[in-house]
Amino acid sequence: MTKKAYEKARIQSTNQDRLIESLKNEKRKRSRGKRLDLSGVATRGAQFFSTEEILATKARARAKEEQEQAEQAEKAENKRAKKARQVEEALQKEISRKEAKDKRERRRAAQAQAKAVSQDFQLGARAKNTAKKAQKPGSKSSEAAKAQEVVEKGGDTSIESSTEIGRVVDLPVRLGRHRRQIRLPQRFD
Repeated sequence: MTKKAYEKARIQSTNQDRLIESLKNEKRKRSRGKRLDLSGVATRGAQFFSTEEILATKARARAKEEQEQAEQAEKAENKRAKKARQVEEALQKEISRKEAKDKRERRRAAQAQAKAVSQDFQLGARAKNTAKKAQKPGSKSSEAAKAQEVVEKGGDTSIESSTEIGRVVDLPVRLGRHRRQIRLPQRFD
């Protein structure tokens, strides 16, 4: 900035400061003190009061101001208490939502497990039926069972069928919703 521009800016800022100060002074001069209202009746003329009346009126005015401040503090306290209640209610709602979600997930997991068990049971029953049919010599099902046995042993998630009754049947690997293996109870003989 040049020297002239700097001087001009300084003069403008001082003028603004002086104008603001003069407005404050004028506002202060125009404001008048409050009437004490000792008698409770508005009068236009001059009123004369004793010192005791003036002191009592000032004490009443102070008490009134203190009462107003106490009411404001009570309102603020009520507002804080209301906010705290709302926060507590929100926390309770969140907890109940989480509990309901956990309950739904447990129910779904139990249903999925029950469905998987029933499917495994059906697969086991089919394997037993195939084994029983395979025991009969010369039947088409025994040849089909042997062919199925050869085909199924080739994969990782295969079903091994056997002609022996009571043998443990390897079932396909079950994956849950989150791609985790579901381990089901196995039959022991």
